[in-house]
Amino acid sequence: MSSSDPSASHQPSTNATLKAGLTALKQGDYPTAISLLERCANFSPNQVAIPTPNTPTSLQAQIGLVTAYKRQGLTEQAIALCQTLTQTPNPQAKAWADKTLASFIQRYPQLVASTELQPATSAASEAPSTISDASGAGFVPLDAISIRKSSRTSKLRPQTTSGSQPRSPQPAPDDTSTPPTGVAQEVLFESTNPVLAASTAATEPHEWKQAGRAQKWQPLSKLKLTRLGLLQAGSAIAFLAFALFVLRFSMRATNWLLVKLPFVQPIQLLYRNPTVIFIVVVGLMLASLPWLMDALLKFLYGLKPLSTATLATYSPEATKVLNRLPRQKQIPTPALRLLPTAAPIALTYGSLPRFARIAVSQGLLEQLADDEIAALYAGEIAHIAHWDFAVMSLAVLLLQVPYTLYWQVATWGDRLEARRKQAQRQNTALFYLFTVLVYIIAAFSSLNYGVYWLLRWPLLWLSRQRLYYSDRLAAEFTGNPNGLTRALLKTAIGVAQDVQQQQQTSYVLEGFNFLAPLDYKTALTVGSFYPAVSFEALLEWDRTNPHRHWLNLNQSHSLLGNRLQLLSSYARHWRLDSELNFANSAQAPTPKLTWQQWLTRYGQRLALQGAPFWGLGLGVAIGLGIWLIAAIGEFLGLWNLFWLVGDWAVLIGCLPLGLSLGIFVRINPFFPDITPVTLRATSPLPTLVANSALLPIDSKPVQLQGKVLGRTGLANWLSQSLILQTDTGLLPLHHTSAVGPLGAFWARSPQPRDLVHQAVTAKGWFHRGATSWIDLETLRTSSGKISISRHPIWSTLLAGVAACVGTYILLFIGGY
Repeated sequence: MSSSDPSASHQPSTNATLKAGLTALKQGDYPTAISLLERCANFSPNQVAIPTPNTPTSLQAQIGLVTAYKRQGLTEQAIALCQTLTQTPNPQAKAWADKTLASFIQRYPQLVASTELQPATSAASEAPSTISDASGAGFVPLDAISIRKSSRTSKLRPQTTSGSQPRSPQPAPDDTSTPPTGVAQEVLFESTNPVLAASTAATEPHEWKQAGRAQKWQPLSKLKLTRLGLLQAGSAIAFLAFALFVLRFSMRATNWLLVKLPFVQPIQLLYRNPTVIFIVVVGLMLASLPWLMDALLKFLYGLKPLSTATLATYSPEATKVLNRLPRQKQIPTPALRLLPTAAPIALTYGSLPRFARIAVSQGLLEQLADDEIAALYAGEIAHIAHWDFAVMSLAVLLLQVPYTLYWQVATWGDRLEARRKQAQRQNTALFYLFTVLVYIIAAFSSLNYGVYWLLRWPLLWLSRQRLYYSDRLAAEFTGNPNGLTRALLKTAIGVAQDVQQQQQTSYVLEGFNFLAPLDYKTALTVGSFYPAVSFEALLEWDRTNPHRHWLNLNQSHSLLGNRLQLLSSYARHWRLDSELNFANSAQAPTPKLTWQQWLTRYGQRLALQGAPFWGLGLGVAIGLGIWLIAAIGEFLGLWNLFWLVGDWAVLIGCLPLGLSLGIFVRINPFFPDITPVTLRATSPLPTLVANSALLPIDSKPVQLQGKVLGRTGLANWLSQSLILQTDTGLLPLHHTSAVGPLGAFWARSPQPRDLVHQAVTAKGWFHRGATSWIDLETLRTSSGKISISRHPIWSTLLAGVAACVGTYILLFIGGY
């Protein structure tokens, strides 16, 4: 036995380490990936020896390390190791290294020139110095970077943060280069290591076409802004009226609750009409809006000024856009701001063009190319030129009241929850006091989150429509619709990577979603599935599904596929090749169908999909029918039912009855039985996401393995922030108890928030609409913990309650 080859016994351990390292790389855990891959790359303990590039394991590790270093912000190490790989005798690896090094030269020319051919130093040894350079907030100011590095060298990304979350390193993918793990899997090692190949296949990159821009172009036809202006006015009035209604209702409900509780008295001030005070407060907020928003973003999310000189080191073209486009539109140049977060974000806010601000994130500057940054800046300036930024800014500022209360109170409640658990361990009476306080805080936090989502509704239409106008102006001014296309797609990729790195959706992404150029929920799917599914396939639903527009009514952003479809049409108008290869960029007109053909193809599914809404319409029809029958009976002298004619209680009572009927009809199709047979019949997840014919009613039973991402503690009390991270992409998870939100207060099974950051098996129903999601049935961990969701029971309970309410109104209120 002593003569056995020690390398043979070492090989399984090395392969396991390599697989773990590449898995960590795919999941965005770059520090762990670097630590594991460096061991496999045969670095010596002092990290100065050149790694051995001749073994497949070492080559895979080194190729993975280049990507890990780059996404961790260690660009010098990535370049040095890439230079080493250009000398490997393996022709495929050398070709990949040459291509990747060329992209580094294009993006960081001075840094590449100053980097000698030497192996990368350990990321672990670099981390302390990187962190020590950061400020106490964990962010290196851009101006400091520009002093320490020459122009393109300043693109080395400092440590960034996501909102108020722990300031951990963020991914900064270079989309102009080809991430290596897919090449390693596809070309070098697929036959020798199939298990590892499966683990890395999902990281295969999208090859950017780099479609060109117009050099000389005719402007598009003049666009009339009257409709957008009317929509702004209507949305502003509707939002403020609805906000006032919610405020008055909240005041009345608070006093009603205080009256019911013992030992407390109602607050007399809450009985007063708040209209005048509300109008005054809104007026003051509008007058001071830019400074209030600056203060909010600075205090909670680290907003900083951004100089034009610093912006020019990332995008010289963007500075030209800032000089020329405002002058063309006869508006002042907006002030520039920077958000130190790795997620690509662009926000425009203010009350008047004179006081407008454009805030972009560090991640946007790092992850987008020069022309792409310029295209996004042009789109943001378009919001100022069209004046829609003022309405949206005021609305978003008002929305920050309930949203900030939601997560700040939840954060404070988490600290109280820790003290409650400590009191429980010590078996003190404070445990009961803390328990009551935690439940009160959880209810208050969740209520504010509900108010935030409720107040969004009057803004949805304007939020969707304004993007078409800004995209058009950005493309027309820059002559670069393909650049804007790449910018939006890279934004989706960056947001998805940030969520995976942070293991939750940051508060700034959700709270300021209305002002962002791309919906973060759309970005989750498009940005995470793109290695396994092409962009064209992911966006096909947005372009061709006949019911896509009304299924998007509850979304804050217009369909990304539709937007990119229009950008492709602008490119064709200027005789340019388009960035995306849509099967039919012109989108063939929908063929005309007879009424019978339409019913056969869409009628049943559409009826089931909208059954609760059709039920409301049916309720109105039944109520009007009762009025008509009563009037006819009275006219003919058959029945003495004239008292029913015009009785609004009859009409109102029929509404919940119709709603109840619609919910009952839809329950079984929406939640079919999950059996081994139905699970085997379901297509793979990438196929489901790319299926452009699906409607949410086309429920697909699924059972998936992955990791639960999301917020922990009271901020996820309602299970509103749950994401399943699978091998192929991210999917939002929906969970509810048998009694809906109330179940969070006395749930027996573990709640999903208790399983966050754990590996699970998720079983439920996949739904595809404007976004994709899974309605959960169970979440099961490897240790046997099970969180049970009861969507069918909750739907049945809602239908039953609606039926009881309608019956009560008809029997006991009607006729009086």
